[in-house]
Amino acid sequence: MKKFIFATLTLFLLNFSAFAQMHVGLAFGPSMSNMTIDGAESLIQSPEMYVGLRTGATASYQFSDLFSLQSGVFYHRTGFQVNESIGLDVFNQDIPLGLKAITQLHFLEIPVLARLNVGTEKVKWYIEGGPQLSYAMDGEVRTRASFLVDFNLGRYDINMANSNFRKVEWTGVVGTGLDIGLNEYLNLELGAQYMHGFTDLTEEPIVDIRTKRRAGAVTAGLKYQF
Repeated sequence: MKKFIFATLTLFLLNFSAFAQMHVGLAFGPSMSNMTIDGAESLIQSPEMYVGLRTGATASYQFSDLFSLQSGVFYHRTGFQVNESIGLDVFNQDIPLGLKAITQLHFLEIPVLARLNVGTEKVKWYIEGGPQLSYAMDGEVRTRASFLVDFNLGRYDINMANSNFRKVEWTGVVGTGLDIGLNEYLNLELGAQYMHGFTDLTEEPIVDIRTKRRAGAVTAGLKYQF
């Protein structure tokens, strides 16, 4: 019985290894991100979406027609915006004065996603999901004002090494897309992902404030099969 089980497992692993395929590639695309900011001490009530960029190197290991494992290393520029405006009475004319603060955060992201593939050899539709480890490298706040014309007020760096910030973040990722075979070795991949942060990025024991990141990205990429 033991010999039969061992022989069966050996045969399965040989067939599994024979099919397994490795892909590496590059991907890039725009993202839309925001921050959930909660707590009694929060001064930001309604942050708005920020349009950023996500790009990086991809790696995938296809175990079978149905299942593959996706990973890679990505640079992701995320953030959020805060807009405030008031009306000024100038010679009986209501002139709007607007202030905008744009927070940009620069993350390094490493996802590990399980992917299910359905379709033909040339075109496959997939769904994927899994955890992602993210690292906050740095950030800045850009301020602008508008009063008849727009002008910049200044740029202020965010010290992510400060003890009030958590630089390591755990994120959940789900996505879907198409994998299109261009030839024997090259594939075009078009996909969309949603990322939801589970880590509170604010490490402040006294002030009641909690910040969590979320983002959606649309990417296009090419990958090469070994």
